[in-house]
Amino acid sequence: MEKRIERRGSGTVPFVHHYPEVRGGTCEWCGTVNDRMPAITQYKLCSHFKDMGDLACSYCPAEKDPNEVIRSHTLNVYDSPTNPGEVVVVCDDYECTRKHRARFQVNA
Repeated sequence: MEKRIERRGSGTVPFVHHYPEVRGGTCEWCGTVNDRMPAITQYKLCSHFKDMGDLACSYCPAEKDPNEVIRSHTLNVYDSPTNPGEVVVVCDDYECTRKHRARFQVNA
C-alpha cells in the first residue's frame, strides 16, 4: 500500500487530471489544426477538447461574453474532483482563479 506524507499548515487541494491550456482558443499541445478556421475555435478541432463542446469559464459572470474570454485569456481545464465525467474550466482572470482555489481548498 502506497503511503502519503501528511501535510499540516499548508494548503491542500485534490489531485486531478489537468488538460493542456487553451490560449486564445488554441490548444497549447496541438496548436493550429485547421488554418482556415478562426483561432478561437481551434481547440474544438484537437483531440483533447473535440468532444467537450464550447468551453466557458466556470467562474466568469454570466454577462461576460464567453468568446471574448476565450480570445483574451488562457483557459485551464481540469477534471472535476467531485463530479466524475465533468470538467472545470478556469480562465486566468485573478478573481476566477481566486474563486477556484477557494472552492477546492481542503484545509487552510
